[in-house]
Amino acid sequence: MVLTCPERCRLLIQFSRCRSSRILFLGIMWVCCTAPFLFLFLSNSNSHNGCRICSFSERGTAEDTPHSSTPSTVPLNRTFSYHEDIAGPLRIPYQILAGERPRLIKYMSIGISSVKRKKENYLLGTLRSHFTQSNPLEVEDMILVVYLADWDPEVRKQMVQEVSDQFGEHLAAGHLVLITSPQTAYPTLEGLKHNYGDSEDRVRYRSKQNVDYAFLSNFCSGLARYHLVLEDDVHCSRNFLQTIRRKVDVYPKLWTTMAFSKLGYIGKLYHSADLPTLARFLLMFYDEMPCDWLLDHFFHSKAQVELVQMKPSLFQHVGSYSSFKGGHNQLKDNEFQEVVEPSADNPLAMLFTDMKAYQQNTLDTVYKGMGFFWGMGVLNGSHVSVHFKEPVALKGVQIVTGSPEHSGDILRRGLAEVGWRGSQKSNLDDCHMFLRIGDFINGTLEIEGLDLGAKQAVDCLRVRVTGNQREWLLLSKLNVWTVTAGNATILSTNRPQNEHSVE
Repeated sequence: MVLTCPERCRLLIQFSRCRSSRILFLGIMWVCCTAPFLFLFLSNSNSHNGCRICSFSERGTAEDTPHSSTPSTVPLNRTFSYHEDIAGPLRIPYQILAGERPRLIKYMSIGISSVKRKKENYLLGTLRSHFTQSNPLEVEDMILVVYLADWDPEVRKQMVQEVSDQFGEHLAAGHLVLITSPQTAYPTLEGLKHNYGDSEDRVRYRSKQNVDYAFLSNFCSGLARYHLVLEDDVHCSRNFLQTIRRKVDVYPKLWTTMAFSKLGYIGKLYHSADLPTLARFLLMFYDEMPCDWLLDHFFHSKAQVELVQMKPSLFQHVGSYSSFKGGHNQLKDNEFQEVVEPSADNPLAMLFTDMKAYQQNTLDTVYKGMGFFWGMGVLNGSHVSVHFKEPVALKGVQIVTGSPEHSGDILRRGLAEVGWRGSQKSNLDDCHMFLRIGDFINGTLEIEGLDLGAKQAVDCLRVRVTGNQREWLLLSKLNVWTVTAGNATILSTNRPQNEHSVE
């Protein structure tokens, strides 16, 4: 049956007047219009997902690669955590060969990376020095971590046996732990840049050494408050931990790195909170330069202008043969002290001089035990004066001029005096009664058991130059001990009656 045109129009009009028919019609039109766009969107989505899966499979799965993680979505309102997501320890695989991680946080962890040397092994001597030069309480406050960096399992097994035979009690007590990491965890050591004209072997050696110390630093994160880096061929100063504590406690500024040795990366002290960042830094630039250079760049990157170099040095390099091909290495630290004298009391004081200080080598640095004073214009009558905030009863004075590098910059003619302000209301910079207590001999003055300190409190200590000299004056030690160490006891506050210099 064929409908005529007027009949078709009547049927469409009747269809459009039906509500259900209109809804069905609109639905069919929506599907027809959106189907092409939906097809294109799904095609692009599948294409991107396929690339992402392909890219991840090229790196390996999370199980195959410990350092990678599967991308995941997070809620849009999630707060980003710097410490959780960036600065936490790296997921580096470790094997504990002997000992165990300490259960309690120590004051200081000490990290030593060690490899077998062709001609001599110094590690056992270094461990022996560490334990014999520390008293039992100091040993309890430290954890010594030795990273055995040889990839040969037989070499590691032999070293573990030797350490266990000689230091088994310290392993059992949690004072010492031996660790390593598999070779598969290392980045490539082949085909690296030959910076500074280094040979292929040298580049491979120093690049691996950077990774060794990165892995060691990462493991030590969270073990203690501070972390000390040592080499495996050093001798320790007696009670070095006590000295480090004193220096850290009194240092007035923020710091990233303190140095307790002048050589390489021996004796570098860090906050343990910085160790994950240090590990990342060493790994990021492991193939660029030697480790000691990188460590200098690290504290500069954290806005520390210059290295905080503490004196005297507490660790001496004793190895004669390098771990690189057994070459000779006779470097010695000329500021090392086997026994560091007890820390001076040096009570609060104001310091004055009429000599011009060279650069940042001021009187404050030497009085606080953090450096030295280096003065220009040393003339007859020039002075260095210490005016104590409160009167002190002295029992000892040590003043040393010159240094191993500048042995000529000593006080050639001079004396030391103690003095009084004359009245309780005088200003701190007003001492005008003095008593001579000793002369400098070869640039040094040391006095113990002062009769004056046992009888009478003093307000001032003065070094006076008694002859012109062409050389500068380097004041390397300015130490004062009071009757009661750390809390000066004033036995008498009577001043002399005559206000004049007594010599």
